[in-house]
Formats: sequence, structure tokens, C-alpha cells
Amino acid sequence: MDISTPAPQDITSNFSELDEAEFRLRGITKEIVRNQYETLMINRKEVHILEGAQEENGVVKQEKATVKKLKQQFKKESKNLNLCHFIVSSNQYNEIVATLEKFYAQFDPEKESFGRYVNRNQSYQLATFFRKIKRFPFYKTLQQNLKKHNESARHTDLGKLHMTHEILYGANINFNTLPKMLFPFYKRLKKSSVTLFEGRFLQALREGSKFKHVAMQFCVPSKSQKQFNDVLNNISTPRVIKKMKNVTVNFIHCPVQSETICVNNKNEIVREKDNSILFSTPGHGVYLSALNEIKDDIIYISGAENVKSKKIQLPLNRFRRVLMSQLLSSRRLADTIITELRDENYQPNPQRTEEVIRLIKKEFNIVLPSEIQNFTTEEKNKLICEYLDKPLRVCAAIKGSQPGESKPCWISHANGKHLALVHPEELNHLSEEQDILYKNIEYYVPGEMACSIQRYNGEKYNLAEYCDNKEGFRSVRFHKDQDIACLQRPGLWNGNMLKWNTILIEMPQRLYQPFKGLEDLIS
Repeated sequence: MDISTPAPQDITSNFSELDEAEFRLRGITKEIVRNQYETLMINRKEVHILEGAQEENGVVKQEKATVKKLKQQFKKESKNLNLCHFIVSSNQYNEIVATLEKFYAQFDPEKESFGRYVNRNQSYQLATFFRKIKRFPFYKTLQQNLKKHNESARHTDLGKLHMTHEILYGANINFNTLPKMLFPFYKRLKKSSVTLFEGRFLQALREGSKFKHVAMQFCVPSKSQKQFNDVLNNISTPRVIKKMKNVTVNFIHCPVQSETICVNNKNEIVREKDNSILFSTPGHGVYLSALNEIKDDIIYISGAENVKSKKIQLPLNRFRRVLMSQLLSSRRLADTIITELRDENYQPNPQRTEEVIRLIKKEFNIVLPSEIQNFTTEEKNKLICEYLDKPLRVCAAIKGSQPGESKPCWISHANGKHLALVHPEELNHLSEEQDILYKNIEYYVPGEMACSIQRYNGEKYNLAEYCDNKEGFRSVRFHKDQDIACLQRPGLWNGNMLKWNTILIEMPQRLYQPFKGLEDLIS
């Protein structure tokens, strides 16, 4: 798709009365829609990478003794702590459905073979999926649905189209209407399929006894709320309810007024068949306001997808406790320094100030601007507190690469360098130098992080003050029969946490086995 961005034009004169009525129902105005369009058309200022984070330069590889100490400390503290487990799907856009929809819309077995389609579109996951289709959780239902088609066509290229249609729209499967968190991903006792939602719910339930209270916040599409309620009711057996004494489950929806327009390759607003404007969920960044309302001691944010293998769940939960324990330890250290330096009776000590500057670089990845050397000790102390008095997150970082995942980078920000998590779509891809820098970064972040949003004096931070104020960027997706560009808001752990302090802990690769693509449905 050509994603060039011409000069913005005023599109408000093209809106019909029905369009404006839709805007009123959504609680938006045509001026807001115009601003969305202009944002899609304008080349925004991209992130500028200085270097990638690596071991001893942003990423900590913890020693066994440190891990043991953190686990022991966590065991002592957790019973008195309230935990909020904030679970998001990495993208409301469903890559699995999009891959199948694109194949169903574009593949014509009379014009090309399936193999040629796969090679032309590099859809190798699609080839694997059909080769191992018998492992598909709904295979028996699929076979039943296919009886209405010609028996001889089932193992042909045309048969693959029939199967795709039944998977997307067929009775008792109907993936086209399922949110990603309700996709089945493994068999339980060889009888029933377990969804991502169930997997995360049961995973968190096992951790509930370790805390004073656990609040599970699932970010889900509002139109799918009934489906989630039905699944939750089905798994809420007396035994499960007994375990939920200190666990609550809540659902968070993307506000309808946050949804944004999309444009086609002619930069025209995309419309549905009934001529209504297509609105798209602008990514998980829209949940920042919900995050801002949480009052628990620890907020643990994770993507819904990391539950593919049951074997990793116990060690993964142990690793999460390490992140949470590190968060508590680092928060205490930050609060101690701020309290010390802001005490009205504190006598400025140049030696202590230089010691703190080195300490916050080592422990919090805080790099103060170079001109601080010209400041007085009092001015240095004030700046230290300003940089340290921010929301804090301790994130997992994995050595290796994973397509589409954010990477930890030192970026140019304000008056110096800052450690941030950068998504590939935030880059200036016209710069070969930036592309090479990003490609060669050794680590990626899997969306596993423990967060603290309370200040040293007990007050809560206003998270809106610590995010990137850019309105968003273009993200290309497949919809129906065409590529479209949607407005993606700064990601929850990307632009929306840009001004947070970030600590990175190396996570073993084996603990991240995400459920994302077609191959995962049959693995």
C-alpha cells in the first residue's frame, strides 16, 4: 500500500447528515474527525534512536543470589499488597482473522495455485496451518460444516477456500466475530479448548492467594462483552468461586469516542457497504485513562497472548514476582532519595550529590543533561528529584528478535538521552541509519511489566503528564478486500509511558511463547 502523505485537505464538507448523526452518537464532532484525518496525512516527528539498550547499558541480567533475595522479600511483603493485573491484547486488530480474510478475498484457484499465492504473499503460516489442519481445535466442527461442499473438492485448492469460509463464518466457529482473547489455543484434558481469556484468568487465580487482593482488569471490545460474560460464567464452578475470595474480575472497554477513521490507498475515508464510516480501535494506548484510575500497590501489565504453553506458566509467574519485588525495592530507593534531598533540614553535600547521580544512572537508567556540571549542588539536587519523581516500571527484556515487538532504545529526548520502548512503526523508515540501528538492537520487550504510579508522599501521579503528546501514527492493516491506513495512538507501554523511569530485567526466552499467528492455532 502506498502510505505517502500528501498535504491535508478540509474534508468536513464531504460529511453527510447521516455521518454527522453518527458523530453525535459517538460523542465526537466533525472537527475531531478532521483532526484525525490531518494526523493521518501529516508526516509526524519520529523517534530518534541513539543506541539500543544492552546488558550493562540499560538491561540487567540478575545473578541467582539477587533473584533469590528478591523472591524472599516478595514472600514477606505480598500478603499485605493489593495487585492489579492489567491484561491487554497486544492489538485489537486480529492478525489471524486478517490473514484468513485476505486469503478468502484475494485467492482465486482458477487463476493461480495455492503454492503460488503463499510465495507471492509470503503467507507461510497459512501453508503450515492447512498442512496441519487436523490439529485445529474446531476440526471436528469444521468437518461437519464442510459436508455441504463437494467431497472431492476438500483436498484441493478450492477446498482450502471452503475451509476458510467455514472458519470465518461457519456455524459454531465463526472466527470473524471472535475477539482474539476468545480464541482457543490448547486442549484441556483432551476434551475442550481453552481460550486466551480462560488461560489468563486461571493463571492469575493461582496467584491470588499470594496477595491481600487481586483485581483482574481485562481490556476487551465492548461488543464482545456478552461473550466474555458467558465464558466467565461457564468456568465459574463452585471450586473456582471458592478460590476467588480475594480476586475480582473487571472488564474495560475502549471508549467509542476514542475510535478513529481509516483511509484507503487514495487517502479517502474508508466506508462500509452501507456507506457508513469505518471506525477502528486505535490500539491499546487508549487504556491509559483506565490505568490512571487504579489505586493498587502494584499494577502488573501483560499481553493476553503469553499463555500458549502450560509448561511455562509456573516459571513465568515466578519471574513476574521477581519483577514485582524489584519494583518495590526500586520504588523504596527512589522514595528514600527524594525524601532525603527534599527534607528542609538537609544540608547540601556535593560528594553525596555526585554519589546519587551515579546511583540513579545505575539503578534507574536516569541520565541527567550534560549541563548539570555547571549547576550548584542545590540545583543538582532539585533536578535529581525532578527526574526521579516519576512513575516507575520494571520491564522484562528478552535477548533475540520477535517481529512486531517493541525494542528498548536510548533515544534523544528533551535535553539528553532517555531509555524508552520503541515500536517499529514509530521509526522514520526513510532513514536507513535508523532502520539499521533498530534492526541490530539485541533485545525486545514482550509486554511484561510491573508498575508503580504512587509518589513518595502517597499521592498518585497523573499519568497524562508523563505520556507522549503526539496524536498517533499511520498503521497499515487489511480490511475486507483492501489494505487501509488506520490512526494508531501511542502504545500503552510506548508513547504513553515515554516519560516514565524504566528498569529492564533480562527474561529467559523460553518464558515467552505468545499465541499470535495461525500456526499457534494448530501447535
